[in-house]
Amino acid sequence: MVVDNMRRYFCLILIALLSLLYCPVEKSFATRSSVVSENVNVTRNVTLTIKVIFIGPYFNPEIINVTVLESLLPKEKAGRILMDERNTGVIYRFNYEFTFAPQQFMVKLIRFLLSIERKMELENPWFYTFAPDKEWFISKPAKIVASIYDAESVEGWLIEHLNEIDSLSENGGYTFVIMDLRDLPSVTYEEIRAFLEARTFGFIPPSVKAHYYGINRVDFDRGYKLKFREFAVGWGGQSAYGLLI
Repeated sequence: MVVDNMRRYFCLILIALLSLLYCPVEKSFATRSSVVSENVNVTRNVTLTIKVIFIGPYFNPEIINVTVLESLLPKEKAGRILMDERNTGVIYRFNYEFTFAPQQFMVKLIRFLLSIERKMELENPWFYTFAPDKEWFISKPAKIVASIYDAESVEGWLIEHLNEIDSLSENGGYTFVIMDLRDLPSVTYEEIRAFLEARTFGFIPPSVKAHYYGINRVDFDRGYKLKFREFAVGWGGQSAYGLLI
C-alpha cells in the first residue's frame, strides 16, 4: 500500500514539475521541441539551476528515484518572443538538484504553520453540490472546515530557514518546494470518494477538513478582490529566489 501511494506521489511530482518548467522564462515562452538547440540559431546559453526540495515524511529517497525523475524532465528550453513567437536565440539549460528535508525541519515548519493557523468554515468551490436553477441545475460550493495559512508568511519563513538544509537558487534559477504535510488537517482519498458518491441532488455530502494557503490580492484602483483565493495549494513566490511552493 505504501509503495502504491508513493508511485502516485511520484506521478504528481512529475506532473507538477513539468507544468511549472513549461512556464515562461524571463517574459518568454518555452518551445516544446525535445531537442531545441538543433532548431535555433543560438546566440547565448543560460544555465538555470532548478532546486527541488521535498518536505514530508512520505517523500522517501529510497522510493523516489531522482535519477529517473531527472531523466523525464526537460533538459533545455528556447526563449521565444510572446508577440510574434520568434526565437530569441537564447537557450536555457536546466541543472537539477534534489534535496529531501529531514524530519526535524518538517516538525519546525508545522510548528510555525500552527502558530499562524486560521480555522474557518468556508464555501469551497472544489467541493460542490447541485442546486436547482430556473431551467437546470447549478453547482453550489459546499462548506468545509478549512485551516488557512498566510502564503506570504509561509514564503518568508521558508526563505529564512531553507538554508538550514540547502541554499536557495540565488543567481539565475528557481527553487521548487514540494510539501506533503498530512499531519495538518487534510482530506483523504477515501473522504473525497465518499463526498463524490454522496454528491447527488437532495443529499448533503459529509463535511471534510483540509488545509490551504491564503493568497488574497486586491486591485489598487477599484478594490476588486478575486473570490476563493484562500484555497491555494501552490503558488509562485515574490522573492528574488524564484521560490515556487
